[in-house]
Amino acid sequence: MGNKLDQLIGKAIRENRKKSNISVETLSIATTLSKSSIVQIERGDQSTPIHNIYKIAEVLSVEISELLPSMVEYRKLKSAPVDNVSLNRVSSEELTTVMDFLSTYKKEPKSARKKKS
Repeated sequence: MGNKLDQLIGKAIRENRKKSNISVETLSIATTLSKSSIVQIERGDQSTPIHNIYKIAEVLSVEISELLPSMVEYRKLKSAPVDNVSLNRVSSEELTTVMDFLSTYKKEPKSARKKKS
């Protein structure tokens, strides 16, 4: 299953497609996206580039803002608890290494980071 943002976008696409009485097949043909991609996007299982969201909005005759969550909704997503399944994929050693790197990276001046690259 995709992330929460993909799920919100997918749900909005599905709802607007159904309101417009447009089939998955018709949306697929009009956007040049595969039927499988449309279904996965609507389920929230697949992210899609913003240019595809514009194509979908155009076919559905809606503003792109109707397919994207508001900033309030987006901020709520960002503050939501992290999915434990995702954290379980990372070992404690890997997590410690990443956290150490980030704390060091944050403390280094930008000029020092550029020299290392």
